[in-house]
Amino acid sequence: MKVINNRVYLDGKATNEYVCDCCGDRVSSLCCEDVYGEEKQICSECAEGFDYAMEKGTKDLYLIYLNDYLTVSKFAEDYNLSESVARLIIEQGRIEALK
Repeated sequence: MKVINNRVYLDGKATNEYVCDCCGDRVSSLCCEDVYGEEKQICSECAEGFDYAMEKGTKDLYLIYLNDYLTVSKFAEDYNLSESVARLIIEQGRIEALK
């Protein structure tokens, strides 16, 4: 398997699968999103997580994580996020909280 521009190739032939920049999952389609100033090709599940974070505010979500959670996995589970999305939200929220 080889990945070129998020597209999965097997034996030199393009497949109908892509790799999400955020979670690394192999999916059938991606969307292009601005993720904290970087253009990324992400799956619909990750896009929903980022949309929720933009709605709620990453600083607020970071403070909730900091005060109420011991693990990223539990935070991700409670907010219906993938762990990779949760980590990005927490990191961005930390940056915003330190400003």
